[in-house]
Amino acid sequence: MFFLRFKRLFLTVVVGVIVLSILTLTAFRTTLTNTTTFIPETGAGLWDGVEYKVLTGGRSPSIVGLPGGEMFALSSDGQLFRILRTGVVQKLGQVPDVSVVTPASYFELNGQKYIAYASDNGKDSKLVVQNVETGTPVHSTLENSCWSGVTVYVNGSKAVIFTSSIGERKGKVYRFEFDGSSLNKTHDSIIDGSPKVPLMLSPDRKELYVLTQNGKFYVLNESNLSNDDTIGSPIFLDGEFITPMAMDSQKNIYVINTSGVMYVIERSQVRSGYVPKSTKVLPSANVAGILVDSYGIIYAFGAGSVVAVLQTGGSLSVLGGPFVVGGIINSTPLAVLGRDYKTYLVIPSTVGADGLLTVVSFDPEKKTFAKVWEKTLKGGSFTITSALTSSQTAEEAAMYYFATSISTGYVYAWKMNGKPVGDWPMYGQNRERSNYLSFVAEEETRITIMAKEPLNGKFFKLPALKFKGKIFDTVSGTYSSEVDYFTNPGKDDSIPKSYPARYQLSLYFEPHDSCQLFVPGSKFVNDVLGGTSSLPATDTTLSFAQWDVDSIYKYPGKKDDGRNASNPAIITFAYYDKRYDVIANVKYLWRILHQLPGSSEEEDKEVSLTYENVEKGKDFVEIVKPKSGYKPFDWTVYMWDPDDPKGYVVYEKDYLKANGMITEALELKLKKSGPAFIKIKYTTSSGSIRLIMPKYAYGRTYMYIIVDAAKGANTAWFTLTADTAKGIKFERIVSEDVANIGTMQVLERTVDSGKIKYVFGGPLFELTEDTRIATITTLAFFEKPIYFGTEVNKSDFIRFEEGFIQIKGVTASPSEIEDLAPYRETIPNSKVFLLGDFDNNGWVNLDDWNRLVEKYGTTVSGADVIYNIGPRDRNFSVDPYDPGMLLDTTDKVDQWDVAVFAQMYGMKVTPEDVLKDYPFKK
Repeated sequence: MFFLRFKRLFLTVVVGVIVLSILTLTAFRTTLTNTTTFIPETGAGLWDGVEYKVLTGGRSPSIVGLPGGEMFALSSDGQLFRILRTGVVQKLGQVPDVSVVTPASYFELNGQKYIAYASDNGKDSKLVVQNVETGTPVHSTLENSCWSGVTVYVNGSKAVIFTSSIGERKGKVYRFEFDGSSLNKTHDSIIDGSPKVPLMLSPDRKELYVLTQNGKFYVLNESNLSNDDTIGSPIFLDGEFITPMAMDSQKNIYVINTSGVMYVIERSQVRSGYVPKSTKVLPSANVAGILVDSYGIIYAFGAGSVVAVLQTGGSLSVLGGPFVVGGIINSTPLAVLGRDYKTYLVIPSTVGADGLLTVVSFDPEKKTFAKVWEKTLKGGSFTITSALTSSQTAEEAAMYYFATSISTGYVYAWKMNGKPVGDWPMYGQNRERSNYLSFVAEEETRITIMAKEPLNGKFFKLPALKFKGKIFDTVSGTYSSEVDYFTNPGKDDSIPKSYPARYQLSLYFEPHDSCQLFVPGSKFVNDVLGGTSSLPATDTTLSFAQWDVDSIYKYPGKKDDGRNASNPAIITFAYYDKRYDVIANVKYLWRILHQLPGSSEEEDKEVSLTYENVEKGKDFVEIVKPKSGYKPFDWTVYMWDPDDPKGYVVYEKDYLKANGMITEALELKLKKSGPAFIKIKYTTSSGSIRLIMPKYAYGRTYMYIIVDAAKGANTAWFTLTADTAKGIKFERIVSEDVANIGTMQVLERTVDSGKIKYVFGGPLFELTEDTRIATITTLAFFEKPIYFGTEVNKSDFIRFEEGFIQIKGVTASPSEIEDLAPYRETIPNSKVFLLGDFDNNGWVNLDDWNRLVEKYGTTVSGADVIYNIGPRDRNFSVDPYDPGMLLDTTDKVDQWDVAVFAQMYGMKVTPEDVLKDYPFKK
């Protein structure tokens, strides 16, 4: 059964936030049975089949269950009773002038047993601590009225107790210490609001959480009740709050207001100004506390209903319900894990003058509740002090009971085939009602560590990282011998296990380890390589990087915990199986097969991916460059993917192209998501088409297209278009210089709506040398200043629709024509656009000065924007010439334009000067 539960928890976190709940539900199929193994089939009264005991004179008792079946019952008027396992009821004495307002807490100190509670009889308020054996009470007066009960923990020879009182506008929080004889107030703190919600302590017992009725959430230092420095002021929530809080093992705090709106307060995220996320889950809520079961599902109660809530990534969503139970739910129910690994809720409600006890199960797969048992308790109601408790029976460690009470002094208890498990399964978290997260259990539980890669969060479906672990006994202070474990264990691998609360796992990871994720022996080897692999024996190297701080199972430690033996991770065993996720740094092997014309070459590439890359939001695209001197025209990528049934995925050319994974330079872009086998097919490089454009332009300017073909080419064809959406409009083709080779011809010259289309091609004589076959000069207009010296994407402005130059003897299918296209590039050049050359003759001279004088003092537009040349940014330089970017946005011709013109005067550039920088290029 524990293996099934581990399998279920494993599936829960395999994927991210979007599919988390779906997999959670699916995994429940492995644990459900058709037969209810809870009650009533095996339910029986605790006392040899008797279901209840009467406390003579008792009213609305608060019940504390103890292991073995004994329990204490504290009446609302201060009478204390002991109910023995045999069913005998003993009266232990009564504290005068008290009225118990909330369920009492229980603790043991120096071998003695004590009950602690807050009293408010309408005249005065007090904190009471009573020795249950002697009946001796000790008390301390509180200011104003009290409401929220007590929070208590034992620290050596003293018990530390917290409680609060409320006032008209201000409340007060108190810290007391009890040494067995005296109760001393050590600190108090005034709170802006009435803290009616029970106070809660952090698991490390260093922080006290306070929530006021008007929605102010405080984090106080446990030792002196001062405000936490990182918050300074309270966190503000909307609504009225009187319902007890709950906490999960990641220190997420759950609260709900009377309107049924639930908040999750992520303690790790709380800072000044923090705004927690919330969701309305119920029409309303009363004083029944929130529960968190062993699967992390949160339950809230109100409007006679129960609702199941899921928290993922700091957000809340309703998983199931609301499910109508019956009457008013004013006391906290109990969450139980049945022997069938189903969650059962024992819910007390009041219908009219009677109590109604209902057991419902929750099926996360169907997101539904179902009633499995119901009992009407005549003649009395459930009150706030009727909160359910549970502990072991005397007969066997695996058998538990639950107990509650009604207002008339009747105490009810039944045996059950299940036990209270979860982060917060009952009022105050445990049977002691200590109001902090602690663990009590009698069975060994396990801690499983799962590792995943850092980019996509995919889990390694085989033993991955090695770690060494020792079990630490917190009572004796001794360690077990060190054992080698693996993350992502297989069915035959050892998993750390021990007893909850008392024992801890101390672990650290080995520096690194090699794995076989992709080869050898994988389906890839059999499917693709025919069962024979020339690939290396290992293809992945793993090392510990980080505990998964975003996981719902996140480890509450420092970032580097678990890295080495001097800094081990310490994890306490819980009373249900735990799982924590870690992220691995990885080095993957990519084997690249270059299939060249007439031969093949192999290349091994090691790609690394670290948690730090992910954390800093870097680009995780790795470039695979093709072999130089050849032209790639087909690509196939096989990459490890544990989520695919084959264990790998195949990316073919069409997919790679459709998803932008083939660059303009015909390089391959891939995410580093696993080891890979990459196959690239090549032909001989055929030539190039390049467009020489201005580095800066505003207004009318020339641009040049040069077409080169490689030796052996026998056909040329291309179409050029320009995208005008970015503000460039072609006006006309000025000239063309076409080589006299073969029967090539210009098939179309079109300038329409600012777009140019130039179709050129035909058969060639087979070229005996690399040849420039065309130079085309165009005139274009730039509607706004554009400087390509910055991070401007040139391909957004000029793009080639199609074009190829065919090499004799290499044939391409129609679908491969685009991939056999020549090298294509748009190149910014400073010399194409001369500042001050207003007549476009390539020379800044006196004629240009006369034109500038005519425009001086005017605001220019249209074609005349060419006169607006200054001022310019710091990139502007005359020698060497860089036009920089225009700073003037008014288009006024003024002294700044004259200043730039003066620096440019006399500069001369011919088309030959521009094109000489671009020799033949394949």
